[in-house]
Amino acid sequence: MSIHSQVASGDRATVSLPELSRLTGIPRSTIYDLARRDALPTGKVIRFGRRIVVPRFQVERLLSGGVGERETDSENLDHVRQ
Repeated sequence: MSIHSQVASGDRATVSLPELSRLTGIPRSTIYDLARRDALPTGKVIRFGRRIVVPRFQVERLLSGGVGERETDSENLDHVRQ
């Protein structure tokens, strides 16, 4: 199963940082460091207390080659609403 299909097959709207690490092959410590600095190529992260997640559509965009193409907040909300 490809990485893209692994992400696309889930029902949740978000991906945890450990999942992002597994999907991308980037070490967990690096993913957490980038998230802490708000420097993940997926764009901004969502924080729920200590839990940090990334919107699934941003991960799909990253894995399909759209690295560094950050969208505006209104565009992000449009993807979440669908």
